[in-house]
Amino acid sequence: MTKELGKVVVFEAGPGRWAVDLRHVREVVKLARLTPLPNAISEVAGMVNVRGEVIPVVKNWWGGSEDVEFSKIMVLEGDGEVIALGVRSVSGIDAILAFDLHNLDSLGPERGAYVSSLVQLTRDEGIPMLDVLLLLNSFRERRQRAAQGFM
Repeated sequence: MTKELGKVVVFEAGPGRWAVDLRHVREVVKLARLTPLPNAISEVAGMVNVRGEVIPVVKNWWGGSEDVEFSKIMVLEGDGEVIALGVRSVSGIDAILAFDLHNLDSLGPERGAYVSSLVQLTRDEGIPMLDVLLLLNSFRERRQRAAQGFM
């Protein structure tokens, strides 16, 4: 029997399937109304109100240039930051059986800047796993630079 190394939420967005550490997922909700945000960085699709909290919704975080439709948002949190990713669907929760830190180049250019490893799950192998803290820190820094007029 293989030892379980953690749990992830498996979902579809952009060019494929992705995994994100369950500890960072607050909830997944159906997208009801997205409010555009003028002068936002290009990856911000708009803002959404989730239970009274206004949260930025990020699109194309994997580095794609085309606008991709999404019907759900996955609310992520870490280090006091909250952000929502636009996703097509969520497959469910799965167990991590192994990490692969060496074959990230096999994902090609659509891997995105926020993939920390590939993970082997009970049902899949080689699923890109997002580094939520890296994603949150990057967007925080980009918002700060934009607010200062550097973008």
